[in-house]
Amino acid sequence: MRSARKGASESGGQARSGQDRSGQARRMPIAALSVAIALVIGWALQGRQEEPLSAIPSSAEPMQDAYIEDFVSVEMDARGRPTRRLEAESLVRYRDGTSRLAQPRYRFRRSSDGTIWQARSDRGWLLPLDRSSLDPSDIDPSTAATVDDERILRLAGKVNIWREDDPDAAGAADPGIAPQEESARRRAIDISVEELEIRPATGYAGSDSFVTILTPGSQTQGQGLRVWLNEGKFALLSRVSTRIDDPKRIP
Repeated sequence: MRSARKGASESGGQARSGQDRSGQARRMPIAALSVAIALVIGWALQGRQEEPLSAIPSSAEPMQDAYIEDFVSVEMDARGRPTRRLEAESLVRYRDGTSRLAQPRYRFRRSSDGTIWQARSDRGWLLPLDRSSLDPSDIDPSTAATVDDERILRLAGKVNIWREDDPDAAGAADPGIAPQEESARRRAIDISVEELEIRPATGYAGSDSFVTILTPGSQTQGQGLRVWLNEGKFALLSRVSTRIDDPKRIP
């Protein structure tokens, strides 16, 4: 089958809640991640209903109907600004509506302040999104027009999600521009996990796996992660611990 380049809409996002050992999930601002965890593990999530994370497709794959090398998809908001970019070494699309990605990389710009988050993994899937499961009040207005074409982006195998220390350095704050060499920038927050589900329609990401979060001067670990990228808040669900290596480096 001949290779091709192709753009496509991606994943969708949904739902919010979680519980730690005390029975309440914790939610805190990304900018003060380490301090918040260490000093105030804090703000209880209220009124948030959460859908279970989507299952990874079984090894018994359905029939293929397309193969794409060097896959790139860029999505614009209502003002024509790039808001999301998905790349992969290859994409295999199946007749059941799912797609398999090799070495996927995802970039997301937060609509409120232009902050860019990036994620990458060894492999991934694009899964159909049940639009009826979305709460309209949770949908990001800047991308609401594309919800009908949304897909859930499921990442697996050495998943990394991060934000640079300087938002202006991340491709001129433009997901449509190829990222600079990663080693040249310090990461303000760096999250490692074995699997992650991203739902761009709501700016939501979640995982039930063990999580390690690195920030300048600290390391936090826990079981289960929920992130609301548009709000800059997250929840670690249980077994949370934090090590402060250098208090002077904590933002």
